[in-house]
This record gives sequence, structure tokens and C-alpha cells, in this order.
Amino acid sequence: MAISNIDISVIIPAYNAQNTINSTVMSVLLQKSINIEIIVINDGSVDNTKNILENLHNKYKQIQVFNMDLNMGPFYCRQFGVNQSSGKYILQLDADDSLRHQNVLYDLLTLTNDSPDIIHFWHQGVKINGNIIENISAWGNLNVKTANNSNMLRLLVQGQIHWLIHGKLIKRDTFVKAIHLLNDSRHLIYGDDEVLCIAIFSVASYYKGTAYVGYNFTQKEESVTGSKYSNINNIIKVIEDYFSARDLTQRFLTERLFTIRNSITQDQETNLENLIKFNDTLAITKVCQMYEERGLLTKSSKCDLYK
Repeated sequence: MAISNIDISVIIPAYNAQNTINSTVMSVLLQKSINIEIIVINDGSVDNTKNILENLHNKYKQIQVFNMDLNMGPFYCRQFGVNQSSGKYILQLDADDSLRHQNVLYDLLTLTNDSPDIIHFWHQGVKINGNIIENISAWGNLNVKTANNSNMLRLLVQGQIHWLIHGKLIKRDTFVKAIHLLNDSRHLIYGDDEVLCIAIFSVASYYKGTAYVGYNFTQKEESVTGSKYSNINNIIKVIEDYFSARDLTQRFLTERLFTIRNSITQDQETNLENLIKFNDTLAITKVCQMYEERGLLTKSSKCDLYK
């Protein structure tokens, strides 16, 4: 097998992203001084995303486009994209986000001289109004500059390293190894970042954190995260994915780390509180039964009313 000359493969899952996908892809195409490939997975979009991507693919040789017949979810698409890639490193980029300037990937690549498995850089939260980009807040790794296989998974679970999958340059070999261990392609929307990060950190040997700000994270109400509690169907999906993420992360964590992970998230409380607001007795009863079957009793005993 020939050695790839691709430095970085950028993976972009895209679902109904017609308003943002062009600017997202262009922020990668404009990167200077490195060899890149862009792999976009059109995740069963029903808007104009597919046509926009076809036009980009016909115009730029660096772009590969894969069209899913059905919506498969970001968990599946991120893994699919990695398996199609050939770069030395992988960067996951959401379809409504962008790289901050033309030297981001080159600057990050200069940090790979000691061959880290993960380079974790900073996000800049932004709001976009027309052609105006307003900076909101920045975040990334906290005080962890380096970590190894003896402590990096613990630091991630404890929240000392941020769990988002984007904002991390990840060695392809490490990412592929994590995917093979996961061996799971379920339709996971909420929690896919955490699951992938825990799998990757469980097999990685060397983590490097940098205060470099290179990722524009677009904050808007209509995002997946912003709409997760907007209707009862979304909330039920959140709860289903909560259980999926719980099951998947348990594969890679010791009993102690799994307990720490669950004590920090407390998602079962938030999810149930938001479900009860819709006053759907049948749905609440079903979810409470799911909690009871798994031994997850809420602190407020809200489910007692629906037995």
C-alpha cells in the first residue's frame, strides 16, 4: 500500500446544511501550505445540501462526497469518514462551523513533530449575522498541556480535558483503532462526541494541549444541541441516546471512572424534568420504566407518580 501524502483529512458530516456547508468547506479549502483532503458525508439531507456538495466536488479535486440514502446520524458518519480517509491526521468539523483563518491546519501540523496521538486546540464561540461574525467566548483544554496513557482517560472523564470530538487533531491510526474497538454504528445524535473521545483516549498514548484558537463554533438556537428539548420526540431521542452513550462508554471505563462519569453528567435528572414539562403520561411512564430497569432512580423520585 502506497504511503499517503495527505497531511490532514477533514471529516464533515452534513445534514440539511444548505445555509452553511459552502462556507464550512471553503474555510478548509483556503488552508495554506499543507496537503489536505475533505470528506463530506451528506447524511440523507432533504434540502439543497446534496446539490451544493456536488458542485463543490466538481470544482475542487480535494473534496470527496458520500451520500447516505437515509439519515444515519453523526456517530455513524464520523466513523464512516475516518474509514474513507487517507491522511496522517484527522480533524472532525461540523457542517455549520469553520476554521478561523488560512493557517490553522499548518500551525497545528507544526505541533506534530513529536508525533502526538491527539492535539487539542481551542474553540471560539461565534454568532453570525449576515457577514458579521461576533466572538462570544473561547474554550478548550484547561490546564492540561500533556498527558499519556496512564492519566489521559481519567483527565477526560473528570472534565479536565474537554470531551468535544472537534477541536482535536487526531492521528488516523489511533482513530481507526478506536473505531474497531467500538464496532458500533447505531443512530446516535446526542453523546456521539463523548463516546468517540472516550474510545480514542482509551487507546491513545500521548495527548498534547495547546491554547491555539483555531475553530469557530457557531452558536445558534436551531442547532441540534439547541433544539434537543424543543419537543417530546426530541427529548425521547435524547433519553434513548443517553442510554446508548452510557452503554458504549462503559466498555472503555473502569468501574471507578464509570461512576465518576455518571456522577458528573446527571443527565437522567435533566432529561426527565424536561420530559415531564410536556405532561405526556404514556411517554413519562415508558421512560420511568426504562430508568427503573437500569436501576437509575432520580433524586426527586418523580417517577413515583407514574407507577
